Amino acid sequence: MLVLRCLLLAVTFAGHSRLTNASIFTSINRIKHMVLSEKSILHKLQRGLGKLDNGPKGSIFQRFHDQRLHKLNERNVTSLLVSLRHPNGLYQVINEYAGIYNGLRKALNGMPLSAEVQDQLANIADDDDVIGARKSLVRLQNIYGLDPKEMIKGNYLGFEGPSLNPIDSYAIGQAAFSGGKYKESIDWLEVALQLSEDESDQNDMLDIHSMGRVGKNKDNNGIEPDSVRALLGHAFQRLGDPATARKWLAEARREGSHDGNVDLGQLQETNDMEDNIKTAEDFKRLCKLQHKTNTKITDHSLFCRYRSVYLPYYRFGEEVISWSPFLSLFYDVISNREAEMIKRQASDKLFRGGVVEKTGGEIRSIRTSHICFIDDKESQTVKRLSARVQELTKLNTEIHPGGFHNGQSGSEPLQVVNYGLGGHYSVHIDPYTVMNHETSVITQNHGNRLATFLVYLSSVERGGSTAFPVMDIVVSPIKNGAVFWYNYTPAGNLDTRTYHASCPVVVGEKWVSNKWIMSYSNTFTRRCGRRKHDKQKDIEKDVYSDYSQPAY
Repeated sequence: MLVLRCLLLAVTFAGHSRLTNASIFTSINRIKHMVLSEKSILHKLQRGLGKLDNGPKGSIFQRFHDQRLHKLNERNVTSLLVSLRHPNGLYQVINEYAGIYNGLRKALNGMPLSAEVQDQLANIADDDDVIGARKSLVRLQNIYGLDPKEMIKGNYLGFEGPSLNPIDSYAIGQAAFSGGKYKESIDWLEVALQLSEDESDQNDMLDIHSMGRVGKNKDNNGIEPDSVRALLGHAFQRLGDPATARKWLAEARREGSHDGNVDLGQLQETNDMEDNIKTAEDFKRLCKLQHKTNTKITDHSLFCRYRSVYLPYYRFGEEVISWSPFLSLFYDVISNREAEMIKRQASDKLFRGGVVEKTGGEIRSIRTSHICFIDDKESQTVKRLSARVQELTKLNTEIHPGGFHNGQSGSEPLQVVNYGLGGHYSVHIDPYTVMNHETSVITQNHGNRLATFLVYLSSVERGGSTAFPVMDIVVSPIKNGAVFWYNYTPAGNLDTRTYHASCPVVVGEKWVSNKWIMSYSNTFTRRCGRRKHDKQKDIEKDVYSDYSQPAY
């Protein structure tokens, strides 16, 4: 079996402990693995916990093991996998698994656990995954302008799926509140209140202290309306509407035994869902378009063409979308077989992707995906793709024989990315702009990311587009297609117009791969223009004719 090595680049975060690396909700591949491999996980847990068999905790696990296996043998796996293409289905599975295994985690708390046991527990969703999943649903609501009344019923822009219950609505409202999304929180809380009033004939209401807690299995759809009203009051208070806040708090005190107080410390308000970007509204608008477009096109020299690779008849269609900054869309740059091979080779190596900070890689909610890097020498498929990118772009993509970190290379190893529930990456730019030890070493040896070649390894039913807010361009995932752009102008200046983002995935599964092409090895393959303000089309013929004419 091919062994892949995940390279530690500055865009990754690998400083994790065993049990904090779960982040199941940020990768659909990991969610599927959790579901499909649970029997194997249980077997390995049983082997790792074998020394407990004669003790009370061993008996607890054995009962857990037997009961869980019985459930697994009864389930419809095909139907379950279909539900995982829908946000509510993903949320329900994450919530269910966290709830089921939290009891086991609690029973094992404080015990010295082997590395094997820790590794297997890290393959199962936990409380943090449930909270992350709830915030992902709020993100979908915010970006796409979804109505929680429809979301709770399973209707996402016409894509139908499993429905959620009032408990879920209240818990998602709490997650929105803790993430600083008070308007969205109000929407969810009002839905929870309406649903609870519709079911007011149910007398078995749950104790509020268990409301919205992650990892709880709740068979009852009831909630205490006065508690919802109290949190509504605090949400309106945060929005700067004291009159409405007082109304809800007074109603909470009047309608029930609630005093109008909420343990807000338990909600841990962080505002960690704010993108804090000037282009936020443009980004949302582009994500909703869901098709390739450029509303600012005034250049009639844009066109479609064929790029020949190796042989004249081995051609790839290219659509030039923008000359400045240069951005084009290639079609069918890889085959279905190659795409599946890359996904399969990366699957076992994916880990939570981070963002570059001065202190190193950091896990942040602005990026929810799992990533891995595959070197050319580790995969013939990846090696062929790198060579193809070199032929298509006429840029050097060769990696040093000793590895990317051991000598100047034309490109970084291929990054493979799998997104999770509502998976996204907020507006960012590809070149390294924050310098820490890792990024400084990379830029000193290789220069910066001159260009990006982004390959879509899967199609996505809804969402997951690549948006360029400054250019007012959005490209929907086209399976086996690729988007190519330069991050620097022909004059060598960082082109801030290439700020881009990955729109949240609504329905389906998104896989992409990035080939970042470095500047030092391409000094003479993409030279500066003859004039200060030359665009890519001004130097295009020089790039593709090996500079037969002098540059100056």
